Amino acid sequence: MKLVIFAVVMGSFWIWGASSANGQIERTIVPMHSTCSDVERIVGMPTCKTSHEVYDLKTEKIIIEFSTHRCQTAYKKVWDIPIGTVISVVRILKNPFLLNQAGIDLKGCELSKWMSDIPNSFTYACGNIGLSISVQNDLVHQLMYYPTPSDSTLICKKGC
Repeated sequence: MKLVIFAVVMGSFWIWGASSANGQIERTIVPMHSTCSDVERIVGMPTCKTSHEVYDLKTEKIIIEFSTHRCQTAYKKVWDIPIGTVISVVRILKNPFLLNQAGIDLKGCELSKWMSDIPNSFTYACGNIGLSISVQNDLVHQLMYYPTPSDSTLICKKGC
């Protein structure tokens, strides 16, 4: 039952194709701000036993990365964040949806090859909103949420 509640909560703040409210990304778990306690509250069971927790749900697999020490290295920077802070969230979709149904403005996103051995696979890295979208044949297969430019205040200035 708790896993079902978690899936409903996750579905309420992640991109769900054309049904997303005006194409806005609503997030309850926010990298560099949410904590292990936040995730535990949403999931309804103890988590954060390792640096990565995996939740295998009916429609997707969710991987959450947590900081393991105060001066955490991630994304080529050292972050001054408390232990147990969410660093990133990855959603691997079991039922991919069309990119044009995501309601995301891709202006300012960098396009790169996703998997070199698979044709028509690309990643849109949207650093301005902390989102990376992995697409194959116009279908979104994976979403990754990570720090945004506004999180730069959390970067260690001179050693932690």
